[in-house]
Amino acid sequence: MAGVGRLEVLRGQKAAALVAFNQAITINETLRRLEPNNGLRTQYEINNRTSRALTFFLFGDLAAAASELKILQDLQTELADKDTKNAIWNIDARAPLEDLAARLDLAAGRDRSALVHALTAIRLVKLSRLRDDPRLRSVAGSAWLIAGDVYARSGNDALARDAWLAASNAADNHPAAGLGSMTMLRFAAARRLGLFPQADQLRASLVARGWRHPQFLAELRRSPRISRSRSSDRR
Repeated sequence: MAGVGRLEVLRGQKAAALVAFNQAITINETLRRLEPNNGLRTQYEINNRTSRALTFFLFGDLAAAASELKILQDLQTELADKDTKNAIWNIDARAPLEDLAARLDLAAGRDRSALVHALTAIRLVKLSRLRDDPRLRSVAGSAWLIAGDVYARSGNDALARDAWLAASNAADNHPAAGLGSMTMLRFAAARRLGLFPQADQLRASLVARGWRHPQFLAELRRSPRISRSRSSDRR
């Protein structure tokens, strides 16, 4: 069901995506209660709740995303307590949560906190044995985009450019660079870097696929130039 939910997100169908994620999470919760000492059950629930939280965020329900993040942080602590020998699970589970926290902070104008979470997500992905997995590569790319946006908003253009290049490289230097999620990362990075012919080609590729992912649509609406903001904690 989680796979169906992710497919519906790509189609821009919020309600159908949430129905699928809700069903998957209900199954996860039942299995976790039946096997309370099985860390794998907790990991599956974290993965599906992370997808649901990100869906809330992408479709503009920031309060629901923040509420889900709190539940996820408790589950991640539970996972760490259950499986002290297999720390890799904890890294792989935590990195997307740090990226989500960075997204929420950036949306709220909490730039310093967003940067801390973004850099933490990047560091965790580098530590993971699965760092070349497309899902974790996408997490790192997203976090690099956020870091670049924070730097740009504070006027540090050199660091911003380095971060956006890192976001692009996270997608470019990967066998799955043609995946929609990777193409979307490359598109967002190319626009920020002023590589507009490349960005236009990537946009056309996504449009040709019928890509309706809310992050892609939001990127189409926003200006490619990151303006300096009056964020609440930018000093």
